[in-house]
Amino acid sequence: EIKIYFSDFSSDFSIRDDIFYRWLASRYTLIIDPIKPDYLVYSCYGTDYLKYNDCIRIFYTAENIRPDFNVCDYAIGFDFMEYGDRYYRFPNYARYGEQFELLTSPRSYASNLITQKKGFCNFIYSNSFADPARDEFFHLLSRYKKVDSLGAHLKNTEIPISERYAKDWRTSKVEIQKEYKFSITFENSFAPGYTTEKMLHALISNTIPIYWGNPLVDRDFNPNCFINCHHFKSWNDVVETVIEIDSNQERYLEMINQPPFVNNQVPENLKNETLVQFFANVFEQPLDKAFRRPQYGTTSMYERKINNLVELERRFNWMNQFINKLKRYV
Repeated sequence: EIKIYFSDFSSDFSIRDDIFYRWLASRYTLIIDPIKPDYLVYSCYGTDYLKYNDCIRIFYTAENIRPDFNVCDYAIGFDFMEYGDRYYRFPNYARYGEQFELLTSPRSYASNLITQKKGFCNFIYSNSFADPARDEFFHLLSRYKKVDSLGAHLKNTEIPISERYAKDWRTSKVEIQKEYKFSITFENSFAPGYTTEKMLHALISNTIPIYWGNPLVDRDFNPNCFINCHHFKSWNDVVETVIEIDSNQERYLEMINQPPFVNNQVPENLKNETLVQFFANVFEQPLDKAFRRPQYGTTSMYERKINNLVELERRFNWMNQFINKLKRYV
């Protein structure tokens, strides 16, 4: 039996629907304890983890944020790095591992696939605060042919798609992407190792990803199945390559028939049994031995400073709300 809790995940998070919970529940009896868990799995969307001082903290990030090993015992992230038994690489898109089977199925698409594609290229984003490179490339490629922006950001078409975090947003997105020859799959920011679901969804949709964000992306994915912007000197060079592939049916089919993974093999670190083994190393040792973060000296002062900043922010937000309420009566 494992007393565990999950905190600081995104707004659409549900503990029992989460892939970590489901994978771990296949091996352990999980007792959800929000008061005094032995283990806390937390993410980057809040600071509730600071309330849990006496448990093992396991940080998980799906965003371009690095783990702080001063306040967590273990971390799961996207960086290519080693840190003893404290770190495991499991990038965002790996959370959708049940879809990997769709990527490793044999590919033998013929020219009729192209005739089924109603659109040239899609651009599906709701976040307007991403790296400017994303919008810059969208506008540049749009000079060649219309790029359909289906999300809330730069929306230029009435084609319906579920909103981000709606229950069916992932399946809705994949179904629509199937109708396009290309997909702009830019991350919201640049970082080695940082690859999200954007690449995965495009490949499942049998559309060619135009990718930017993780310069090491071809360590995970077959470089012959997508357009890697990191291999070009300029955006104009990328656009010229897209035009060439769009105009050459044989080259398009050659690329779309490539296996998404190198040698058509799912990388070992992305498999659920390997991730569960990482957790097993944490769970199957005495609690007092599983602690890795320093708990005394300067490190404890460091965490107190974080707590003080969080409390200051909380008071500031409360004061703002109070002032806004007063304004209604003035």
